[in-house]
Amino acid sequence: MKLKTIRPLFPAALLALILTACSQDTVPTPNAPGFVYTVDPAYQRSAMPFAPDTWGTEDQVMLDTINAARSRGITCHDAAGQATIYPPAPAVQLEGHLLRAATWQAQDMSARNYMQHQAPAPAPHGTMPIERIANAGYRPANGIQIGENLARGYTDPAAVVLAWLGSTKGHCETLANANWTDIGIWNQNGFWAAEFARPVLE
Repeated sequence: MKLKTIRPLFPAALLALILTACSQDTVPTPNAPGFVYTVDPAYQRSAMPFAPDTWGTEDQVMLDTINAARSRGITCHDAAGQATIYPPAPAVQLEGHLLRAATWQAQDMSARNYMQHQAPAPAPHGTMPIERIANAGYRPANGIQIGENLARGYTDPAAVVLAWLGSTKGHCETLANANWTDIGIWNQNGFWAAEFARPVLE
């Protein structure tokens, strides 16, 4: 079976110390530094979170705001002001493994007061987003495509999404990516993590 891992499409970036985004894709290389993707034969998408038994209000508001933007199509701007128009994209669905990964990242950022995709050592759940998502149990047979958006200092989930949409650092492109099928969201004391993913189908 071909092993899959990922490479960044957009560099991790910090915007005014409140936003950071990383959009990533799969490539067939078994020698990625520090991590090799392995499948879980028992993997199935989880429609419910691992805890609690229902999705929180913040999760639903953020999900609805993201999907409303995706349904209309999204125009993103780079740092030079160049616009890229993305057509309407399918809705993403809340997924339990990704909730776990988002929870780990938001809680760790809050506890250790940092905001970046690469968690400083020690990182018990994984240093990079691909590791945290895989360690949370999102391990389909043919690999995954993933992305991660982070934010800090917001109390309103809709405001976080609007900030990502207005960002020139890759957050907007992550939201507009039509490939995503699944999302996990968590807010821990104003530290937000959104994990996007889809199983590779081949």
